[in-house]
Amino acid sequence: MKQKDSLDILAIVVAAISGAFVFAFIALPFIGIYYVFSNVIWVDNYEENQTPKVEQVNDSLIEVAVWADDLIFEYLEHNSERLTKVDDILVSFIKDTLTRQGMKYVTVKIGHSFENRFVTDQWIFIDSLSKEIYEYDLQIDSLILWSKYAQLDSNENEIPPNGTYQFEVAFAEWQGKSMGVKMTIIIKGNSAKVVYEGHGALTAEIGEIIDQGVIMKHKSGQWIIGTNPSDKEVEEIGGCTGDPAIIDFKYKKYWMC
Repeated sequence: MKQKDSLDILAIVVAAISGAFVFAFIALPFIGIYYVFSNVIWVDNYEENQTPKVEQVNDSLIEVAVWADDLIFEYLEHNSERLTKVDDILVSFIKDTLTRQGMKYVTVKIGHSFENRFVTDQWIFIDSLSKEIYEYDLQIDSLILWSKYAQLDSNENEIPPNGTYQFEVAFAEWQGKSMGVKMTIIIKGNSAKVVYEGHGALTAEIGEIIDQGVIMKHKSGQWIIGTNPSDKEVEEIGGCTGDPAIIDFKYKKYWMC
């Protein structure tokens, strides 16, 4: 009787162990799937919580910057000889928006895309209000107003079309030599603005307006920048004693002392 009881107990133990193995065999895959799934959810939540929040800038310029495309293609067309393909890589551009000194611009980096880098040949700014195009000068950190007529060369001493031009300074006391000093001349209609852009060794600040006024023909036959109609009749010109400065459009010289 005792032997039979022992066998019954042994059978129960064996059955329990077998049942445990069967349960483990069936349940473990489900436990593993639950564990993996739980960790995936935890990792996703963790990464979501750890990812920096990117501020979405609500800039209407980004939505309406399509208007700048026509101006960009106009600029590219008029500079096609200068901005050409390199090693069979066509000219491309990157368009963005930027606020500079309180003004909003569409910025365009024009250049070539080489594998993982973009090489900028020209950077232009398009004013969102006036729709004027400015060329960015990196050396002096300045925006120069661009005009498709600005590169035209004139063989006559006549007022050129509206645009931005670079003139040499002709120093009267140095027999008209420039000494390396250059000015930016902005012409609009019959008015002119002379801006020092940092070339040479003048004491003026970069971007300082040196002279501005109305372009008029002096009685001597030379063009001057005056402020009053009577300036056409003054005896002395050349900018040395407060008199009107001479501007020579043929040789692109601005006379001063």
